[in-house]
Amino acid sequence: QASEKLTLPPGQQKTVPFTLVVPADARPGDHAGGIVVSSQKGDGQILVDRRVATRLYVRVPGDLQPALTVADVSADYRATLNPFDGSTAVTFTVRNNGNVALGAHLLVGAKALFGIPAGSVRQDLPELLPGNTRSLTVVVPHVGQVGYLNPYVELQPTVSPDALNPGPLRPISRDTLAFAMPWWLLAALVVAGGVLLYLRLRRRSDGKRAAAWIAYTEEEARRKASDEREAVSTGAEGGSA
Repeated sequence: QASEKLTLPPGQQKTVPFTLVVPADARPGDHAGGIVVSSQKGDGQILVDRRVATRLYVRVPGDLQPALTVADVSADYRATLNPFDGSTAVTFTVRNNGNVALGAHLLVGAKALFGIPAGSVRQDLPELLPGNTRSLTVVVPHVGQVGYLNPYVELQPTVSPDALNPGPLRPISRDTLAFAMPWWLLAALVVAGGVLLYLRLRRRSDGKRAAAWIAYTEEEARRKASDEREAVSTGAEGGSA
């Protein structure tokens, strides 16, 4: 770390050359640094310090190993009142396990049963320095309540256009499982089951009432026939007397 004090009149500029010394034991790959310009004003107990920084990367020659990994993939389905809509929040962690600063193109989505696409989102991952990690949550919209879901993350590493080519960049793919509960289907099944149960009970009740009515009418018919026979018999006995 080194510093230099400059005095610049308003509207003036100055080119400041510098030399960067790389330690002999520095590992191959990208290393981060920075140049900070500090402008201080004030006196006494109040001091205003304005600072502007610019990023500086140094690549040490040697065996370059570009490597991004994706881990801890999980998904959370968020249902809406519309059974054909909803969203899937996919959470994952990207780590730069290599020695080259890398960004990435991301494709995050979900598939239904038999690999049918259910929605996807594309976005870019900002550059990660070697050894750094970044946890992300990407929301995939318009995912219907289809039951089985297979959320996934596909990552294609990239390098800065100004950086030297580190060699082949291997794409990465990871996935997980989730379940988009089809409440609309369950509700329809419950309603249909309730209607069928009601109709079955109604038929059983109607059958019992019909059987009871038939038994009643048969009993009434027998009673009337018995009464008529008794009346005929009584009339015949009275005539004989």
